Amino acid sequence: MSMLMSARGVGALTGPLVATKWAGGSASRMRTGILVAFLAGAVGYMLLSFAPDFSAGLRSNCGGPRWWLDGLGLLDDAAPA
Repeated sequence: MSMLMSARGVGALTGPLVATKWAGGSASRMRTGILVAFLAGAVGYMLLSFAPDFSAGLRSNCGGPRWWLDGLGLLDDAAPA
């Protein structure tokens, strides 16, 4: 169980760091990033049930923080100053 939680932490850290360089501040790329993050999370959790190790746990948690951060960024841009 501790290995799975460790993989979740590493995935939650690396997902947003990698995707932020790709998206920059572009709203269209953030929307695309949200879609990709949802799909990556879904595929990662499906693979987790078949995986012999915990590498799928890392992949399944790369998406969650990414869609959260992109959603907050888009919301912040849309809100009046």
